[in-house]
Amino acid sequence: MKFKTGIYLGSNIDESSYEYMLSKKNIVLFASKVFPERVHSKYKGKLNYFDENLDQIYSESFDYELIDSVISDYNLSLLWNRFHFRFRKKFRTEISRYEFQLSIIHSSIHFIKKHNLENIYFAYEPHNLLTYIFKKVCIYLGINSVTMRVSPFVSRLFAYDDLKKTIIENKNKDAFALEKFIKSREFNSANHDEMSRVSINFPLNISLYHNLRYHKYLFKSSTPRDQIFKSDFIIFFLHYQPESTTLPDGGVFVSQFEALKVLSKLCESLNFKLVVRDHPATVRFFNKNWRSKYFVDKIKNIGKNVVFDDYRKSNVEILKKCKAVATITGTVINEGLVNGIPVITFGDHPFHGWRGKSIVQFKGSFDRLISSFKIALQLKKDEIIKETKNYLSFASKKSFGGDFLGIEKDSQISILWFNRHKAFKDYINSIDNEN
Repeated sequence: MKFKTGIYLGSNIDESSYEYMLSKKNIVLFASKVFPERVHSKYKGKLNYFDENLDQIYSESFDYELIDSVISDYNLSLLWNRFHFRFRKKFRTEISRYEFQLSIIHSSIHFIKKHNLENIYFAYEPHNLLTYIFKKVCIYLGINSVTMRVSPFVSRLFAYDDLKKTIIENKNKDAFALEKFIKSREFNSANHDEMSRVSINFPLNISLYHNLRYHKYLFKSSTPRDQIFKSDFIIFFLHYQPESTTLPDGGVFVSQFEALKVLSKLCESLNFKLVVRDHPATVRFFNKNWRSKYFVDKIKNIGKNVVFDDYRKSNVEILKKCKAVATITGTVINEGLVNGIPVITFGDHPFHGWRGKSIVQFKGSFDRLISSFKIALQLKKDEIIKETKNYLSFASKKSFGGDFLGIEKDSQISILWFNRHKAFKDYINSIDNEN
């Protein structure tokens, strides 16, 4: 039996991508039936579901070292949050959820062996429970797994070797307007209009009530900027949650509170303030499981040096005055580095392959964090910018996808997904060319 390649296209993939992948030999398009993706109806019959028969017993899946490795992943319990509440209601108890997860592992092992999969390619990082587990099983079995991952550029993706934990080089050098991209991130060329109000466009339901209650309390808890600017400070940009940038990319720091505790201690040792700024998307995609008055109070109670900034105000003004930017994996890394500001990160950020001193990656050692951050603080603005430009040049050549058309244009949904389709196709093409 020939070895085959499994391909996960997921949601928001255009018809041409399905046509293109189906034209390849020995390809298995796979998906989850329990957690269905947005797929054109004419292609649903072409998909192979790795979780189609979860109640069946598969003797070849009795690999309990593998099962122990996957089932102990702390992200699994959090990924239940991505299911609709009606589905969660079916699995209320801890044991029912545990057994459901076991059935996914067994079914995944069976599917991989049944189709004799040698390679697995993901169009993006899986962040629903079922596909996340499937990928973990693939990696444990030593299957060649490659995932398209975000890069510093909205229009481009890295092809990431999950086993070797390295970027796969794009040998086909695409044109990319790097200087134009860098200029777009510089403070003197960006749009710095302040948000004067917050618009909540939800139907009149309980979610709207929690949203209004949270934001009223958040803004009331904010510290005026003239007071913030009296001290040296690090600014931490909260992520909207739940999203893949913290789950799974944040690792332990999917709880942003953990990162804030570390930063508060760092700021205390340097006599800095820690300024916390929420994500504007929270108002549009509010989730009371991740934001509440308790969430605000919990952050405020970390220490006297922790304050909130009003996110309706310009982020550029506060970035210009900060000593450093901190985030789990956010795109604010770009704004900081391009403008000569050091950055502290906690998760698996988009700057894969970075080797400089301007990004301080927290890896568990507080003493190392302090020493690395003190080195970063000594860097001159020009040194940080030079280091950043060198990396961005490297990243633009290594990544796959489209050219830079402008911040707003690249962020339009149709263009965003077109470039992501292109990135995945370009990577698949590069494999074909090698063979």
